[in-house]
Amino acid sequence: MRRIVILVLVALTGWWIYSISRPVRYPPGVVVQAEPVQSAITNEQAEPWVHGAYRVRALARFDITARLLSRKFYNSDEIADLSPIDFAAGWGPMSDQVVLDKISVWQTGRFFFWKYQNPPPIAKDEIVKHATNMHLIPSTPEVAAQLKTVRTGDLFHLRGLLVEASKPGVSPVRSSLTRTDTGKGACEVVWVEFVERVPNP
Repeated sequence: MRRIVILVLVALTGWWIYSISRPVRYPPGVVVQAEPVQSAITNEQAEPWVHGAYRVRALARFDITARLLSRKFYNSDEIADLSPIDFAAGWGPMSDQVVLDKISVWQTGRFFFWKYQNPPPIAKDEIVKHATNMHLIPSTPEVAAQLKTVRTGDLFHLRGLLVEASKPGVSPVRSSLTRTDTGKGACEVVWVEFVERVPNP
């Protein structure tokens, strides 16, 4: 009897882990219409500040509602002490389940990659314009904890600052200021002041 109880508990634990980690799915259609918003900073926000071993400088304000396409935690690369997590995010057509079912998304080495079987579900430039990889810097332990609750497929709202950060012995990390670039330097580096999961549409 005890063995049966243990097996049931193991099965329930496995199902619980699967249910909280599997990607969230939605019916067909765009679930995030809004584009990310970038705006000018105030003189006060332009003053650099110290964050751990880094000197951080704001470049612009940033506000985004998007769908989480993938997330990856980093604990041993060059900037893991600054940005422990990356979000690959999509909006517009890159939030549509029909499109995403035909695209494979993954992250490695601080880059966001995608591929598809021909023909592409949408034009390549539309993929580039409606998806991005963000290096996230939690501004507080509470924000760090909240970032960990966002699951692949979730809708989330995040706001903060696009920044440049530097410390001795490490190349400066500077945020992109456009959503249409690709390759090295195209990621947003975001000082995250607020993040929340958005209820299903």
